[in-house]
Amino acid sequence: MNTVMQKADNTNLTFGSYGDIETLSKRIKLMVKGGDKLTPNEAMALAQVASVTHLNPFIGEVWYIPGKGPMVGIAGARRLEQERTSGQGGYSWPIVTPCAPEEAGATEIEIKDVVAAFKVEINNSAATADYQRLFSATLEAVRGAGVADPFAAAKEICGPRPVWVGYGYSKKTDQSTMNKMQLARKRAEADALKKCIVIPFGAQVADTEVSPAYLDVQATDIKVTRTEADNMRELGIQTGAPEWEGTPEEWETEPPKQQAENPDPIDDKAWDKWLALCHRAEKVDVRYALVDRKNTTKSDLRAGYNELLQFVKDAEQQAKGQPA
Repeated sequence: MNTVMQKADNTNLTFGSYGDIETLSKRIKLMVKGGDKLTPNEAMALAQVASVTHLNPFIGEVWYIPGKGPMVGIAGARRLEQERTSGQGGYSWPIVTPCAPEEAGATEIEIKDVVAAFKVEINNSAATADYQRLFSATLEAVRGAGVADPFAAAKEICGPRPVWVGYGYSKKTDQSTMNKMQLARKRAEADALKKCIVIPFGAQVADTEVSPAYLDVQATDIKVTRTEADNMRELGIQTGAPEWEGTPEEWETEPPKQQAENPDPIDDKAWDKWLALCHRAEKVDVRYALVDRKNTTKSDLRAGYNELLQFVKDAEQQAKGQPA
């Protein structure tokens, strides 16, 4: 039986001379936005990572966050993955689909706060071609051995087709300049890319495409604004006398809490369009995130609508192309 194996990636590193790294670090401090806030050692670390990975710190492919270390943006991680697969004689592409918050890893406490959740599968044509050759050779061998179900046997021997899967979700409380749909997609893609590429010096893949400005953060004293009674009441434990007057029956129910008003509420027309699209999605078996109309803004719904619409159109097109 012929065995097909995928070669390991070349992990040889070119570190560069100390003088080259030092020169690059000085340029980073001078020319990168916020670079002057980096210490010389931090700028040197960023320059070293940029030199080894060939990522460009001047266009935000890689940056350094004090206290965390070097960070590779999604744009930089995509390029590393594309260069890796190109070196294997292939190419890669992501498949993005909505998924349930539970599948994306949200906890029971977080689920009610989740706005969107996505699953990203990164495919590698070279790895897929190697797998197909291995599977074909294995299938031929088990057929020749007279196995009753050769396809199932070959599948068990070869395992699943190589694919790198990542998950991501966003919550109402997330602070980001991106809308919640984009944030969830970027997190899912970053999670998948982390499994595809090897980044030296412990650099991490960030869930954004551009580097943030380096901010000066001054330490401040944390003032406690909650009392022990507040904590006990939130846990459902009543201590001491009630905080409002009234009959005992009125004490059994807490006064209604004022909720922040939605600054961009979803009107009936937009909601009906969303429901109609969800109905189309169900017909072609496309999963979508559940939307809390009361707390979701119209702009976030519009972004989610456009994302889902593309998936639905693709699925409907594929369904039309299938033979009856």
